[in-house]
Amino acid sequence: MYFDNNPDKIIYQIIKDKTAALTALKGEKLDVMIGLKAKDYTTLIKDESFTKKFQLKQIPTPTYTYVGVNTKSACLTNPITRQALAHTINVDNALQTINYGIGERIIGTVHPSDSFFYNHNIIPYRYDLAKAKNLLKQAGWADNNSDGILDQKINGKQINLELNFLINQETAERKSLALLFQEEARKVGIKVTIESREWSTYMKIIKNHDFDLYYGAWTLDNGPGDPNQLFHTNSINGGSNYCSFGNTKTDALIDSIGITLNPNDRQKLWYRFQEIMHQNVPYIFMYAPTMPIAINKRISNTYTSTKSPGYWEAGFTFKSDEI
Repeated sequence: MYFDNNPDKIIYQIIKDKTAALTALKGEKLDVMIGLKAKDYTTLIKDESFTKKFQLKQIPTPTYTYVGVNTKSACLTNPITRQALAHTINVDNALQTINYGIGERIIGTVHPSDSFFYNHNIIPYRYDLAKAKNLLKQAGWADNNSDGILDQKINGKQINLELNFLINQETAERKSLALLFQEEARKVGIKVTIESREWSTYMKIIKNHDFDLYYGAWTLDNGPGDPNQLFHTNSINGGSNYCSFGNTKTDALIDSIGITLNPNDRQKLWYRFQEIMHQNVPYIFMYAPTMPIAINKRISNTYTSTKSPGYWEAGFTFKSDEI
């Protein structure tokens, strides 16, 4: 420890343009760059001239993406219909084509890096249009007027299975996912209309529960956290339970999670909560992105972490041949 060759000064550069930052990295004007574009990462990892000088890693980030489902929407009150939607989204394809495979599938609101509380027994909904069609039929949907759109009588009124999908216009990734889903939904008789809004309008709409579906993301604390804000019925108005999920039983489970200190007992409660979420589908869980990072190989002791900024710069040491 006494002879570690630690840097005596660390300089942070803020380069807003990622293309310019990448150019500086390749020219070795930067030793570390976080937040590489997924596409750039997949290109660099195949570049021998680059990997000779830099190590590339993917850092798990406490973030996940999801499609929120309004459980009070007339078309979506039946959880079987919501399960059908989950089978209609080709998440694996979206992860590969939109995010270049940079991330991992998830099944719930606990991050996969929290291996103790994450319920590994749950299998993510797989893309299966045949399964989706069967579930929709089971939920009472049929194309009764042969117009290509499923419908059924709800509360005495014939309703088409037509859904609006809300996205914020600032994120191209979300539009790409929405377009993919729109096409797959059409194949099973669901009409999806994509509504793109600027951020403040987007947030106002979801807070007012004036949507069928929306694409969102959450950043978590390190650890399992507290599901109260997102999923307790007290949080439907004034909180972040935009999907109007829950009942007295789920509220009681959430309350128990919040006051249970024994880790093993708490784990059982979290496992059960994730099972209920999976069955009821207020969220169609997508994936947890990872953050690509490049670090010059002349630096050692480069341990990564889910905590920001994703690495421990104070521990950086220069390799002996650089002394």
